[in-house]
Amino acid sequence: MERAKSGGLPNLPLQAVQISEAAIHAIVKHSLPEPSGNNIVIQPEEFAAFNNRIYAISCGQPPKKYILKVNGQHFDGVKAENEVGCLLLNETYCPSVPVPRVVAWSTGGRVVSRRHKDGTIIKKIVQELDVGVPGWILMTRVAGKPLDITKLTPAQKTSIIDQLVRITLCWRRNIPWSVWAGDIRFEPHHSKYSRYRPATRTSLPNLSIYGLQGMGKGRAPPMGTMLSYWQLNLRCLTDELESEQVLVPNREPLSSILHDCIENVLPRLSILKQNQTHEFVFTHADFGPHNVLVSDYYPSIITAVLDFEFCGFFPTWSQFFAYVTNDVLLNEEGNQNPDWPPDMYTKYVQSLAQQGVATPYGHEATREWKELANLMKMEMNIAPRWMMGAQKVEREALDKARTAVEVAVDRLRSLSQEDSRRP
Repeated sequence: MERAKSGGLPNLPLQAVQISEAAIHAIVKHSLPEPSGNNIVIQPEEFAAFNNRIYAISCGQPPKKYILKVNGQHFDGVKAENEVGCLLLNETYCPSVPVPRVVAWSTGGRVVSRRHKDGTIIKKIVQELDVGVPGWILMTRVAGKPLDITKLTPAQKTSIIDQLVRITLCWRRNIPWSVWAGDIRFEPHHSKYSRYRPATRTSLPNLSIYGLQGMGKGRAPPMGTMLSYWQLNLRCLTDELESEQVLVPNREPLSSILHDCIENVLPRLSILKQNQTHEFVFTHADFGPHNVLVSDYYPSIITAVLDFEFCGFFPTWSQFFAYVTNDVLLNEEGNQNPDWPPDMYTKYVQSLAQQGVATPYGHEATREWKELANLMKMEMNIAPRWMMGAQKVEREALDKARTAVEVAVDRLRSLSQEDSRRP
């Protein structure tokens, strides 16, 4: 689950994304349970962001602080709805995990949604909003500063790891798992998608799990096995490879081998060929230091976990994408910039394994690890997130991505043949 990176591109998601002050006033006015009057202070772009336009808002007496998160271009309203669903799951099942509280949201246009106290979703039309307004979320602003891992003492590192472990344990133990993989949507009971719900009873009516937002398959068939998840994931990325102009140099050499790999190699992999139902778990797809806020005082306390826009229900090891890919890439490709220092992240994964959470720790030499590592390398390099929407990408970067995919496919093909020869 690769995080989007800008790379200095001229066509970033935030370009051409603006929302008027009048629209912000209308959103606040119709979102808060009590009228806020005209006492609204807006501070645009206070925080660095890549996929969203961020506004800091204060209103009322005494002033209350909020964040308005507006979708960048290239994203539809599904992204906002998915993040809302993730935040509401945290609020319902993991109240001890510090996350922003959802006030209201919109998938775009004039429709504003709020959650009633009984859990149902209330929608209303706000005529003051333009039909072209993108998806957005109004949420409470949480205190804290971004975690700077370069300034942590050994004792602080241990404290942060312990807190990260407690947060992840809460997600794994308390949030209901799902027999379906994908993103979170709110579907009416009569919708054909309403049957794709978490297997365990949820107190969030209309919550459904399906699709992969941002990958052209928002209404994709349900994914109920590891094989169907990875086939759809790689098909979506291959579709992007075949449609994005900036990826044309990689299209011809990769397209045919990817289609063959998806159809003929993946079903033979040991971790995928068991075409059985699977427990997909709530996963924060970008659980890096940039999405963790901490207190100003010592010892550092995690005050918030942010950015749930690409979270959802995914295979158990997806949460530890960084552990698998950093371990492989650090050794083979000299990548020296993992989000977490290797010693910190290894301790985090090891501690979770000791608590009974399914992690890749201790599986480094297994076939399962090798297969997953190469699947993830394909996921990262077929249509790299940071290249999407770019007008131009250096040929060296394209060549590096293409080579990584070709090597991964070759290794997966070899592993699948080894599996077929096993008694």
